[in-house]
Amino acid sequence: MESAATIFAQCSFGTGVPEASRSAIANSKKTRPTVCGHRPAPNRRVRLPAQFAAIVAACLSAAACAVHRPALETWRLETQNASHPVLIPPGIRAQSKPQVIITSSLPAGNGPCAQSSGIIEMKRRKHRLSFTVFPDALSQKPAGWLARWSTALEASRCIPPGAAARIAAEVADSVPLPLNSAFRLLHPNSTQSGQVDIGAQMRLEVVSPILNSDLPADAPLFTSAATSASTNGLTVSLTAANFIGYETAWYAVRPRLQAAGFLIAAESAERHVHDQIERRVEPATNYLRFPPDAGFYRLFYKSGDTSYTAILVAGRTWPELEQNTAALAKGSCADVEPGLCLPIPKRVAINPFVGITINGSPVSLPSGSTVADAIRHSGNRPAALIDHLCIERLYKGRPVRVEFNPRNQTILSLLLSGGEVISWKVAAHDFSPPR
Repeated sequence: MESAATIFAQCSFGTGVPEASRSAIANSKKTRPTVCGHRPAPNRRVRLPAQFAAIVAACLSAAACAVHRPALETWRLETQNASHPVLIPPGIRAQSKPQVIITSSLPAGNGPCAQSSGIIEMKRRKHRLSFTVFPDALSQKPAGWLARWSTALEASRCIPPGAAARIAAEVADSVPLPLNSAFRLLHPNSTQSGQVDIGAQMRLEVVSPILNSDLPADAPLFTSAATSASTNGLTVSLTAANFIGYETAWYAVRPRLQAAGFLIAAESAERHVHDQIERRVEPATNYLRFPPDAGFYRLFYKSGDTSYTAILVAGRTWPELEQNTAALAKGSCADVEPGLCLPIPKRVAINPFVGITINGSPVSLPSGSTVADAIRHSGNRPAALIDHLCIERLYKGRPVRVEFNPRNQTILSLLLSGGEVISWKVAAHDFSPPR
């Protein structure tokens, strides 16, 4: 039995879990949220002593409880409008707010701050910047707009060097926006532009061929080809005597300790030669060696007849990365400072992944994956598990629970930006395996 002080503290100061209404306490047949807040659990009738009942009644009726009630501590996915689901961050109560005021955790710079009237407006307050954000106007901006906005602030020294990415993320995570709009505003459209920003909570997979040891790295993979015609068409047979296996290497994207941005470090490698598998600490060839002061990265996928299929470009700051991105418009690294632009050979594949946790185990999924993709990766059907899901999403660097309606499957389309924690607990009689 909880003490009177405990009940009073929970009522006055909040626990992050919605409180039961008076009718729910009175009616034992109604339901209440579980710890995860998704699957209903039956209420049990509790007989409180008179002194406990008096405390609860006083707390419910006292105006001070309502006035000092803390901000909500969870993400909330609101789906009343089926065509426009909104993800509301912690600390924001209303789904529709004409404006949200944010005070940045970073100090202000000493340069001028250009205003984006009607979208994001800024003021200096005691050496820090205060942003007034208009969510409706912001949500209408194109892909990557927030990243370009913060880049301009850093370039003008309105914010400190290296702060652009963090400022943009602070804004995106502090206002109610349509589902996945925050991700879209922070990154270029990878489908249209062929670009992927490489940053926090990501890993890179690099797959490269292994040739006979006496051959140069650029030796052809296929040594001969034979064709034959038949009634079924033309058959082409290739002989790959030079090609004996492949190597899969993983690279970690880690925060720099004493500077803004990240570093890319080789993490592990696995070599497949014939029927043998050899695990190594580092790959035989490290294709991703950047100068130690590089901190921001962008991957370009190339098409057409070129000697490479991808380019990884870097910058010491986010504005420099944008400058190098513009210099790549001609399709080569010729106009980028040496060392900050690395062409990936045509025979080598590079794939970005995001790191999440599924039922306590770390998992890497391709960039652009959703909650539904994560569940499928585990071998389960998303629709069968939605009633049992508990999802946590990063907020200011820590995982925070996402509240959603399990009767609506919109949550399954939430894009994973990295760092999410997804879990479920299903009794044997509640779940049937996928067919």
